[in-house]
Amino acid sequence: MQNQSSNPCVTTKTQTIIHCRYMSKYEYGDGGWVSLSPSTYLVNAETSERLLMEEAINIPLSPVCRYFDRPGQFMDFTLVFPKMPAHWRRFHLIEVEHGGGFQVRMIRRNKEGVYHIQVI
Repeated sequence: MQNQSSNPCVTTKTQTIIHCRYMSKYEYGDGGWVSLSPSTYLVNAETSERLLMEEAINIPLSPVCRYFDRPGQFMDFTLVFPKMPAHWRRFHLIEVEHGGGFQVRMIRRNKEGVYHIQVI
């Protein structure tokens, strides 16, 4: 799980935007499937405060799934959260699902409120 700085030319004053890239798994012959729990959230790494996801763009919400044709396919999607409080310095993206879910930890806050991450 990696995180990258956002494009400094793009900012948001009212929301936190996370652009995600997911690659279908090689351990599944057909690449498997992906979906996102509607209860996905951001959590402050220091205080445990949470921001619940407001919108998911280009990824189905559980129980609906998107199936891949083959392993190694990329899928880009965007998650929208409320504006992050000013005192947050690092945070985690957490999806809690029955089989585990996505977790990207220790994302460093930036001034723009827009992030680009690889979800593994």
